[in-house]
Amino acid sequence: MTPLLQQQQLGDWHSETNIGGQAGSKPALFPLTDLLLDDLHLSFPCSEDTLKVLKRNGIREATFRLCESMHSRRLLDNTNQYPFVHLEGARPAHLFGELITINLRFMMQPHDDDALNGIYDKFLYTFLQDAQTRKHMDRIMTSKNHAFFHLAAFPEYPVEMRLSRDQSSSNLFIMTISCYNDVALIKVETSLLARSQDFVVDSEEITDKGIHLHDAHWELLNASTNLEQRYRSNKNDPEFWKALKETVGHLKKLHDGLVIGPIWF
Repeated sequence: MTPLLQQQQLGDWHSETNIGGQAGSKPALFPLTDLLLDDLHLSFPCSEDTLKVLKRNGIREATFRLCESMHSRRLLDNTNQYPFVHLEGARPAHLFGELITINLRFMMQPHDDDALNGIYDKFLYTFLQDAQTRKHMDRIMTSKNHAFFHLAAFPEYPVEMRLSRDQSSSNLFIMTISCYNDVALIKVETSLLARSQDFVVDSEEITDKGIHLHDAHWELLNASTNLEQRYRSNKNDPEFWKALKETVGHLKKLHDGLVIGPIWF
């Protein structure tokens, strides 16, 4: 799977093509920089069976069954796509850990109550609908303020999203994201942060602590890219778990006191 972020300095990489396709013509060179791929573009709905388990038994039971099923399919695979799966034994060593939950807080531009209620009802849908069909969105959204889906790179780890309102302020919306895979969770968050920048009215004063959303976003993207590469190469490497803790540290730094906004819909 292509890493979420492939960031290069201007001139480090270039693409080459022939103008007009004529043999012997001089190739055109142009730099590629700050190429961002949105993992939510590659998200997809849960199957009907998985949704039933999620609603009846919760995300832990659904994740356990999906991980067991995926591991069994890898054990039976004869295409050599998973050459080291048999070293994991009958069950993978890292089936899943603890449920990880993060909260993103969004401060809405002041509206009257009726307008704010309408925005609240479509807020989660608006963030998730990009590059999705209406049919997929109908399956992803279990209600106006609740969703389940998978990332293409982590099909055995369903992601749950909920939207709520802060009791202290009707203008403050809280987006809660939960998953049993840390890397998948971080990739969802980085995509949501990127999408939120399209709605921020004034990005120069994100919080009273002076945290700039753009800088925090790129910092987290760099950390998540390094983390995904380690995850793909060796899940059992102690250095991977060290990198994971560092990335979680970035998350804590990002979330402490951070309110994204004001948001205008």
